[in-house]
Amino acid sequence: MVALDRSLISQLPLFHGMTPEEQSEILRGARSSRYAKESAIFEQETEAHSFFVLISGHIRVVRTTPDGQQVIARYIS
Repeated sequence: MVALDRSLISQLPLFHGMTPEEQSEILRGARSSRYAKESAIFEQETEAHSFFVLISGHIRVVRTTPDGQQVIARYIS
């Protein structure tokens, strides 16, 4: 697996309080992924075991209401 460059995350607010070494440690366990348009990245009510950092593109977060309607909860770009 190719190592991800620390510059991808070093300017993101989530990682500002970390040293370069801490950022590199996080990236050692990271992987780069691409997803096709309209594909599900994660499912509502599924337990999370990781987190995602959006480097480019956009994500539409959709919630399903109890009566089955899909509502856009957030649009991230």
